[in-house]
Amino acid sequence: MGESGLGRPWLTIVGVSADERDQNFFHQMTWEEIPLVFRPVSQSPPSSASLALRTARDEIALGTAIRKQISALDRNVPAGEVQTMDAELAHVLAYPRFRASVLGSFAGLALLLASVGLYGVLSQSIAQRTQEFGVRMALGAQKSDVLALVIRQGMALVSAGLAAGVIAALWLTRFLSSFLYGVTASDPVIIAGVSLLLILLALLATYIPARRAAITDPMVALRYE
Repeated sequence: MGESGLGRPWLTIVGVSADERDQNFFHQMTWEEIPLVFRPVSQSPPSSASLALRTARDEIALGTAIRKQISALDRNVPAGEVQTMDAELAHVLAYPRFRASVLGSFAGLALLLASVGLYGVLSQSIAQRTQEFGVRMALGAQKSDVLALVIRQGMALVSAGLAAGVIAALWLTRFLSSFLYGVTASDPVIIAGVSLLLILLALLATYIPARRAAITDPMVALRYE
């Protein structure tokens, strides 16, 4: 092992691990990829160490046995708390899970408001065209023709709005990427699911008032205000 230009010993790289993200200590809402170097304990002994074991035995009994073994090897080495990996993960992920549940609640509320608003706007827009439908049926249009026309026009508007919304969402997800770990901000399954839900609501909002207008007597529809 030689010396580097900075007077420090060269280190031989024996392997490269996968990328790992950790929370920024000062910004817990941010996940960062922090450069890490793993060195042998003999070269850089830590002030403390953790021991991980996989076992099918009772955790409490195993913890007692580990403490006794450490004490037998060196009574001056204190043994810290013994707990399962599930408990450790629950402690580490408690705040991220709480944050995710809060953000998920707001996202669900936003989706509900968007769905109700979409249904209300389309229903009101189509209900105002009842007189137009009466004129079309008086001139020979069939109920199926009116339904097809209204659904086609309504879905054209919804499709244009969804396309614009998806583009805007994909552009805004770059601001959310640092909040996420293990998933992508532009998850195609979530985007497709929300889009499908809005399309189904748009179909329902278009079909119900259009069908109501289509089954109305043309003379009644012509007098509708």
